[in-house]
Amino acid sequence: MRNGHSVGFHVVPELLNLIRGSYDETRGDPDLLDRLGELDLLVLDDLGAERTMPWVLEQFYLIVNRRALDRKPLIVTTNLSAEELAEQVTPRVVSRLYGICGAPVEFGGPDWRERTAIKAVAA
Repeated sequence: MRNGHSVGFHVVPELLNLIRGSYDETRGDPDLLDRLGELDLLVLDDLGAERTMPWVLEQFYLIVNRRALDRKPLIVTTNLSAEELAEQVTPRVVSRLYGICGAPVEFGGPDWRERTAIKAVAA
């Protein structure tokens, strides 16, 4: 962003709500999917937290496939394993994610939210 690139950061369930709202001509943003596609970098946080249904799978496929076709970078975070992710968003989408994002980078360690909550209760 400091170098003039456009960047979007969205938590996946919230983004899907925005997309759903974009179909309401009186309140929504009909250009939302186009604007997502035009971003230099798109970051999607917490993939797998959404409820899976055909409409969700279609919208997510459209976003990921467009970025793949346009050769635009995408960063995705998830708490799911590769197998769980394929069950959640389909192997087709996971394949495209690998094509765009490369090999997953795994982070381990304790849950800092849980650790903070336990310390607060103990104090």
